[in-house]
Amino acid sequence: AMSLLQAGMAEEGITSLPPIKITYSTGPTLGLLMTAIRQMWSTVLNVNVAANVEDFTKELGDINQSVCTTPATPAVCLGKGIQMWSIGWSADYPDPQDFTTLQFDNGVANNQANYGQNTALDATTQVQTQVGLEKADAMPAGAARFNAYMPLEQQLVNDVAWLPLYQTSGVEVIKPYVSGWVDNAQASTPPDDWANIFITVH
Repeated sequence: AMSLLQAGMAEEGITSLPPIKITYSTGPTLGLLMTAIRQMWSTVLNVNVAANVEDFTKELGDINQSVCTTPATPAVCLGKGIQMWSIGWSADYPDPQDFTTLQFDNGVANNQANYGQNTALDATTQVQTQVGLEKADAMPAGAARFNAYMPLEQQLVNDVAWLPLYQTSGVEVIKPYVSGWVDNAQASTPPDDWANIFITVH
């Protein structure tokens, strides 16, 4: 991690990082989590990140102030809005589109990080990723569609479009006589599935 940080700083032509502040909403659990994460950044990378704790409603408003509605230029978008923030996302439906296109496509409301609309050296690649996401969205459900998303999801990770900090996990116990139950990554049952779920003789 330290090696990658130093390489990135050299690529940007800087020898020290500017002050960094992360904004997150109030709450005891998130506060403990962010304290631990900030301590890890300090211990592992020698990077001190200040905390800016806000009410959730204010944080949402501040995040939305980060959106650039036109392709960014340093004069227009550099330093616009808050610098870095932590917020959760719970998908509306169990599909890759909800974690990708809805977050990072051109002009979508959740693209507060301005992915594809910025002055990064790889902005052209980001736009190509957006086009790929739109193509995957239009494909019919099935393995080919999921396979189309996989390299695009990896590109989002490579571009650090967001920095996943953790994922929650859940445990389900399904009796063996429950027939037709299909699990998914969201741990929710789509409405159309209920017609196929029933209790067998046991």
